[in-house]
Amino acid sequence: MIALAGGTIAIWDTKAGDLLAHLRTNAPFTDWAYNPDGQTLAAASLDGTITFYDTASFRETARFAWNLGPLHSVAFAPDGLTCAAGAGHGQVLIWDLG
Repeated sequence: MIALAGGTIAIWDTKAGDLLAHLRTNAPFTDWAYNPDGQTLAAASLDGTITFYDTASFRETARFAWNLGPLHSVAFAPDGLTCAAGAGHGQVLIWDLG
């Protein structure tokens, strides 16, 4: 389970009830998505960045700033090779991860 609270994402193992990680950023997170392979978590932020985390270690692996303003959503395609982020004014950014 994942809970968003401002600049923190808390990731819990719901079976064991254990807190697995706290991911922090300077700007509030607005959305998150797991890559279908389960190995990557993407998080969108109000500062206009998408941050990728490795789900084995929960370490940041990449960060992209798209200069579109605040990002409000992030999603992966079912094949995990494409990612999309939604910004204000109906803007959607799509990029190839393959």
